[in-house]
Amino acid sequence: MLKLEIGGGGYSSDGSEPSVQGVQGRLDCAAGYEFWLARQAVARNSAIKLYGLQWSAPSWVRDSHGALWTPADARYVVSWLRCAREIGLTISYIGGWNEHYDGAAVQRAWYVDLRKALDAAGFTSTRIVAADQSPQRRHRSGRPGYSPLITWRGVADDMAADPAFNRAVSVLGVHDTCGFPTTGYLRTYTLSLTASGVTISARINRGRVATVTNGAYREGPAGLGSLGYTPVRYASLTVR
Repeated sequence: MLKLEIGGGGYSSDGSEPSVQGVQGRLDCAAGYEFWLARQAVARNSAIKLYGLQWSAPSWVRDSHGALWTPADARYVVSWLRCAREIGLTISYIGGWNEHYDGAAVQRAWYVDLRKALDAAGFTSTRIVAADQSPQRRHRSGRPGYSPLITWRGVADDMAADPAFNRAVSVLGVHDTCGFPTTGYLRTYTLSLTASGVTISARINRGRVATVTNGAYREGPAGLGSLGYTPVRYASLTVR
C-alpha cells in the first residue's frame, strides 16, 4: 500500500504540497508530485493499493468559522480522486484529516457527506478509513503513552452509536501500530547493564528500561521499551 498526501497548498510535515484546486473551480491535475509517485509505484507493482489522506487543504473549503470538516472539503477530496482517475490511477482507500479526529458530530457528518459524494461521482469501490489518528496518549502522570487499541475503540464506539457514520466508514485506521517511533527498527541502540547484588538494571541510550532480579529472567525473546511505549521486541539480543 502507498499512502499519498492530498496536497492542500500548505506546509504539512515534509514541505508544502501544491493543491490540485488551489482556487475553487480551477482544477489542475498536474499539480504536485504525488500522482507521479503513484504511477511509478504502480509501474513496479500493479497490485499495489493507493490511499489518499489530507494534511492540509486550500482555504476555500473552510466554513464561515474557519472549520475544515465541511461539505466543500468532501467535494474537494472527490475532485482529487477525479484527477487520479483521469490519469489512470485507482485510489482504493481515502482517509479524513490526518490525526485531527476527536469524535465531534461535525466530523462524523463529514465522513457521511464524503461517502455520498464518492457514490455520486462513481467512486463506489473507494473505501473510507477512519480516523488516521496517532496512538500517543497522555497518561494522568503527563507522560506519553502508546495506546492504539484505545484509539481504535474510540472510533469503533462512535460507529456503534452513529448508524450513518457506521455505514460510511469501511476501515479503522490508526498510525504507528507496530510500535513508536515506526523507524525504531532502524535506530542504533546502546544497551548497558549494571549489576548491584542480585539486581540488574538495563538502560538503553541512557534511558532506564528494566530492572531484573535474580531468577526472574528466562530464555526467550528479549523485550525493550522506554518512555511508556509498548516494548519493541527482538528475536535475540546480543550485549557487547
